[in-house]
Amino acid sequence: MENLFGTIGAHEPSYLLATNNETDAIAISVEPGNGTVPAGAVMYRKTGVLYAPAAAANIAEANNLVVLRDDVDTTTSATVAVAAAAYRKANFIAGKVLVKNGNNYEAITAAQSVVLRKQGLTLSPMDDWSGDAVVADNTVS
Repeated sequence: MENLFGTIGAHEPSYLLATNNETDAIAISVEPGNGTVPAGAVMYRKTGVLYAPAAAANIAEANNLVVLRDDVDTTTSATVAVAAAAYRKANFIAGKVLVKNGNNYEAITAAQSVVLRKQGLTLSPMDDWSGDAVVADNTVS
């Protein structure tokens, strides 16, 4: 009977990308042909209206930068842009914001986070946090 209820009120923030406070989500058109772009990837606006995954060189104050809210598959059509949701302003867990490095995505650097902060994309104080944590363990027995 004690296993019937399990844990109530457990908080596992490993899935969180951004806080709910003061977020500004917008719809963007993602350039086709970039494979699956993960949630948290920094995107930059190319000439025109299409956004593409940002490499280190694209994270610049002159570029319009956003962070993807969800994974986006751009391989379904090689010629049609994909609609996606992205954050134009938000507070993120630092390890969840990613930059493209070749075919991989990795956490942004401290210098890149300064550029993002200037555009309203700030990092949480949990910069070194990377694992699952249970904040409250309300096990019912």
